[in-house]
Parts: sequence; C-alpha cells; structure tokens
Amino acid sequence: MNAYQNFLNFFSMHNKERLDGLTVAYFDAMTQDEKARAYEYLLARIKTGGVEEDVNGLFLVDPKLAYQDVANLLKSNQLGREAIIVGAGRLYTDSQDQNLINIFVSAMSSREKRLRELGARYVPAIPEPEVVGSLQGMIRTETDRRLLIQAATKLLQCCNVTRHTVGTNRYIDLFDGLLSDDTAVKEHSIASLHSSV
Repeated sequence: MNAYQNFLNFFSMHNKERLDGLTVAYFDAMTQDEKARAYEYLLARIKTGGVEEDVNGLFLVDPKLAYQDVANLLKSNQLGREAIIVGAGRLYTDSQDQNLINIFVSAMSSREKRLRELGARYVPAIPEPEVVGSLQGMIRTETDRRLLIQAATKLLQCCNVTRHTVGTNRYIDLFDGLLSDDTAVKEHSIASLHSSV
C-alpha cells in the first residue's frame, strides 16, 4: 500500500485506531505529488467545516502554505467552528496576533463542550487579562473534570506557576485547589496565583 492510500485509510478508522491522530509519519513516506494531493484533500475537508486533525494535518504537510490558506479562510469566515479555534491556535504560534485572542475567549465560554476543550487547549499561555479571566471562568463553572484540569493547567502556565518557580508542594496545593469542589478553596487558589510568583 502506498503512503497516500495509508493516509486516506486514516479517515475510515475509528476509536482507538485513530487515537494518535495524524502524525508526520503519514507524510514522511509520501512523494511530493502525494503530499500535494494530501494537502488538497485536507484543505477540501477544512473548507467544508474541518476538524482539529484536518487543520493540524495541513500544517504537517506544508506549514508555510497552511499558514496562508488558514489565515485567508479565517479572514473570509470559511472555517467551521472547530477549525476556527485550531486554526487560530496554529496562526498565533507563528504570529502572536492579539486579534486572535477573542476566538479562544469566546470558545472557552461556549455551551459546547468540544469548543471549550479546544479553546482551553489552543489559547496561548499568556498573562493577558482576557485569557486569565476566561480560564478562571472555566475553572469556576466547568463540570467536566478533564476540561477543568486542562483549564487549571493552562491558567497555571499563564501565571508562570510551575514546580520550578514555586516548588513542588506549592504547585500541587494550587493545582488541587483549582480543582476543588469547595468554592472557597477554589477562589483562594485563584487569588493566591497572583502572589505565588
């Protein structure tokens, strides 16, 4: 089986088979022609909505072209909701364009769990008030434990709170506090973040 067919087969996999997502290994063995076809395939998927693996796959095939195409599609409102967040994350990595921050902030307050998840995952770990406030909002209201952990981890990164900067015990106390079911403990941990560094 050729590398391009192996790539196409990825999209018919389900559950555990697909868990690792698209990786560079799918594209390494491809010829230039196959890479171009894979890029066009992913771009077509993105233009009809697109999901996280489509956007990330595009950047694996040709990062420079993907940056241009995703930026143009984002500007012209041609991306699906999931692709908007992932695309903004990929674009921010290269550009640090502050105009993209509102995409993550909006996603983190979405009613849709998947969009909140992507918002917390792709928002840059920067100490901007909008980012910190949105992550704090998720920590205060999120009912999904996995998303709560994701938001708490990102908030700690935004505040430059690591095991190295505050010590392991303090880090664990803050992290556990952010995950607490006790509102007073959670609020104390949020307030403590500013005095921890």
